[in-house]
Amino acid sequence: MLIQHILFAWNLAGIPAHRQALLAGAAAFAARTGELLQLWHAQWPSQPAITADPAGTPVGKLPAGTRIHKPNTTLTIAW
Repeated sequence: MLIQHILFAWNLAGIPAHRQALLAGAAAFAARTGELLQLWHAQWPSQPAITADPAGTPVGKLPAGTRIHKPNTTLTIAW
């Protein structure tokens, strides 16, 4: 609905249709990104859990999350 209002305003402003299509795509992307950020903010805790394990720790013994492998440690970041 917001996009339709924006397109109407662009028509009144005389913005050509091909530029409106580009702008509408950018506006839709920005709106969807905002929705996803709000969803992420509502569903995840405010602080990540960060653990450090010795390098070479078997994957099955590491906690779930995103891993960063360093020469001496494996960092795991999870929300």
